Amino acid sequence: MEWHRRVPPVRGLMALRAVSEAGTFTGAAQQLGWNQPNVSKHLQALETALDTRLLHREHGGNRLTEAGERVLEHAVAITDSFAGLLRELERMRAAENGHLRVAASLTIGDHWLPQVLMRFDVAHPQVTVESRVLYGREGLRQAAGGSVDVALVEGDPGESGLPAQKVGEDMLVVACGQNHPWAAKGSLTLEEFTRGRFILRERGSGTRDTLDHYLEEANLAPLEPELEVGSNHAILQMLKSGEHLTVLSSLTVRDAQSSGFLVLLPVRGLNLKRTFWAVRAPQARSLPAADTFIDFLRTSPPDHEPLTPGTPQEERSSA
Repeated sequence: MEWHRRVPPVRGLMALRAVSEAGTFTGAAQQLGWNQPNVSKHLQALETALDTRLLHREHGGNRLTEAGERVLEHAVAITDSFAGLLRELERMRAAENGHLRVAASLTIGDHWLPQVLMRFDVAHPQVTVESRVLYGREGLRQAAGGSVDVALVEGDPGESGLPAQKVGEDMLVVACGQNHPWAAKGSLTLEEFTRGRFILRERGSGTRDTLDHYLEEANLAPLEPELEVGSNHAILQMLKSGEHLTVLSSLTVRDAQSSGFLVLLPVRGLNLKRTFWAVRAPQARSLPAADTFIDFLRTSPPDHEPLTPGTPQEERSSA
């Protein structure tokens, strides 16, 4: 049998389902928003396509035949599936058009997000992204208050109570200037790390909060820096004196290490990897543009090469 020649028309299946649910052709017409002759026409076309009588038409109402009962089961599944398809297509169209407000912490906003936004604009040119770079956990507060749709933050956003998805990773690194006495050590022990002289970001910054969290997990006391500075760039410039260490994002120190004046010093036994999270504001839970943006972040991370200990000059000389 050439089954494709007898595929039942969708409108006929809709008519059968509506007549079954409403009990009458008049009720079915009201349910579907059609006129009554159209209900009869599409139902008759369905019976013709299937070469089967589906309804006993009676004065007191309409009763499904045995075949009609069986067809109705499939009609419900098919029309539900078709309605789901239409909703999905509408959602896809909506995802390609819209305005999205994104907040990012300093490290993410300055060093991770720009490359992502450029690629996202190429892939989804109909979505307009308004991004802002905010201090510390301010992005979470703005997401909770509805000022932004998505907040990109470092570290655990669990206390916000908002839905969050992992979208990337970063590593905090211990670094010093090339003139520091420890620059040639290659790595540090935990004991050496804890007695180092540090310039750190201020408390409340994402970098400092993450560092304190990992030290606590390792049963180590918080570092007591000699200086606290609110600028990554300023800290890197201060390291040139060769007197201090710092702990910053690998994204932040990338250019400084490439230029040759910064040396990375991994700490043996201390893992400083951290996660980047996309946190949805309450109003963005059903926002298609937010779905599209977060999916893009998860599947198309920035193309950053991993950093390696030492300076480029040291690596070349040892090759």
